[in-house]
Amino acid sequence: MNKMSMFISSTVNDLTEERNAVERLVTQLGGLCWRSETYVAPGKSAYEACVEMAKKCDVFIGVYGQRYGYVDSVAGKSVTEMEYDAAFDYKPRKILIYIKDISPREKEQLEFLRKVQNFRNGYFRHKFFSSTRELKNQLKVDLLAWITERVQIASQLESENAVLRAALRTKDEFLETVIREYALPFNIK
Repeated sequence: MNKMSMFISSTVNDLTEERNAVERLVTQLGGLCWRSETYVAPGKSAYEACVEMAKKCDVFIGVYGQRYGYVDSVAGKSVTEMEYDAAFDYKPRKILIYIKDISPREKEQLEFLRKVQNFRNGYFRHKFFSSTRELKNQLKVDLLAWITERVQIASQLESENAVLRAALRTKDEFLETVIREYALPFNIK
């Protein structure tokens, strides 16, 4: 079985302690942690690598603080916002958001956080974290809930597949009976 991949998206220099704490937790839980500083992507631009990680990861972990971060001149957005957008557009249910209780925030960061926490399209975050311990505790609880939800979805899909397989067997049995009763020269298998 493959390890679950989790991508940490945040500004790097100001949230190093938080990024390290998240990576330690992910590793302790048996997951594979992707970070921009350590991701291997030969032959790809930094943009391509960041978008690839955001799309391909099983869980996207956004950790946001005071800074908006480096703004790409082409997109007109920070790298963290581009990563968030890529993950959201690809699979929005895999996104977990954590916001550090710190101020003042850069104006662009405030706008980005409004987008991330939008009532209809954003993510519910019950409490900002003020320490790496709080961040790790929130992440543990959220990962457990996220995994539990995925297991329930898989179980439901498995049940639905069993019903469909039974319906197909019934259909095949019916067709075999019709072919046999009417001596039709068909083989449905």
